[in-house]
This record gives sequence, C-alpha cells and structure tokens, in this order.
Amino acid sequence: MPITLDLTTVTFMDTDGAEAQKIFDGDLPRGLAGKLPPGKEAVATYAVSLPADAARTLEVQVEPGFLRYDSATWAGGSG
Repeated sequence: MPITLDLTTVTFMDTDGAEAQKIFDGDLPRGLAGKLPPGKEAVATYAVSLPADAARTLEVQVEPGFLRYDSATWAGGSG
C-alpha cells in the first residue's frame, strides 16, 4: 500500500540542538509530496543556514505524517 508524503515534515538540527532555518531560494526547497509505492524511494532537496560554530554535525528528522508512521532521524557531518 503506498504512503502519502504530503504531510511529511523535515526538521534540521545543528550541533547545539537548535533548529536550523530552511533557506527558500528559487526552486528550493523541493519537498516530499505525492504517493510513494512500496519498495520505491522519494528524494527531496533542502538548503539550511547553520552558524559556523554549530555546523560540525547536522541531524535530520523526517516525519511522514503525524499519526500513522514513525519518524526517522539521521546525523552526520554537515560538510
């Protein structure tokens, strides 16, 4: 059964745990939307602003809807 990505929330946190601000420029962001069939993947593109002293690590949390699906979190270098 496909999942609907229209209510997906993507949050970015810097090294200090502060929420990074998304940059809206031209065609960015290109978020997640539509239906995603089983076994397929979806790609989104975002740009965020990070303070230089808190840019070592970036944590990304993806919540594909707030009632039915679990969120996923990734962390890694921001460079």
